[in-house]
Amino acid sequence: MSSRWVNTKWRQGAICENSVLEEILPEDIRYKGYKAFIAISHDCDIGNYDLKKEPFVEFLPANFLDKADGNYLNGKNPRILHLPVLKNDVETFVEIKAPARFNIEKENLVSINPNENYSVDDSNKKMLQDWLAARYRRHALPGELVRLLKKEGFWKKLTEENSAQRSRFIKQFRLHFEPNGDLQTDERYEIKLLVIHDGTKESRINAEETVFDLKKAAEKLQHIDLSNCMARSTSEVTMDDLEYYEKLNLDYLSHKFDYSDDTQDY
Repeated sequence: MSSRWVNTKWRQGAICENSVLEEILPEDIRYKGYKAFIAISHDCDIGNYDLKKEPFVEFLPANFLDKADGNYLNGKNPRILHLPVLKNDVETFVEIKAPARFNIEKENLVSINPNENYSVDDSNKKMLQDWLAARYRRHALPGELVRLLKKEGFWKKLTEENSAQRSRFIKQFRLHFEPNGDLQTDERYEIKLLVIHDGTKESRINAEETVFDLKKAAEKLQHIDLSNCMARSTSEVTMDDLEYYEKLNLDYLSHKFDYSDDTQDY
């Protein structure tokens, strides 16, 4: 196995059309009419030829789209992603659904290669990785807190309006809130929010403007205290901050703009 697998062309983001994999697909996948499949295992796991450690490559079914739906772009929806891919260097889109993932044994892929006419560029591969991870790491806010934040247009300002104006300058939103549940009589949610930027002058200005706008919008919210909202650069964020503040799953904001300079493989 090792000598046959070491030069494999399979990588994360590699695409293979249905007809090539049809005979080795799981029974519950084979007859559902999917047009293609995309490998989602990490490159290091795919490249590991020790079958005792990494016996499978994980895939998601994919269907080609005539047009992407904005609700499913940039990792916005944790269950469905409309992923930009290149076919002969021309952009198209595939739809993938996180719950549909399945495994194929590496032994069965040895003599099969992905279709090299398809590729996923670095920025969209990074976005795919974040979308896959966010399904497991996203923080579940109490339903009552979500309902309160959506009043007076606050949530729209945090997501849509910020996305349109400033998301290329903001690396992350992180928050801490108390109480961690629904409110009791006469209580309010105390929210601490970090708007994290990369430290450049332009990014700092945009992050500080975002803080100002969010605080102003939050003044209209009942049962919400957002007075503790601040901008910090990545160099100012500490390990204590990362443990105390939860990452707010708004990755799709920054994925509206290409980035690959912070992509690293471990």
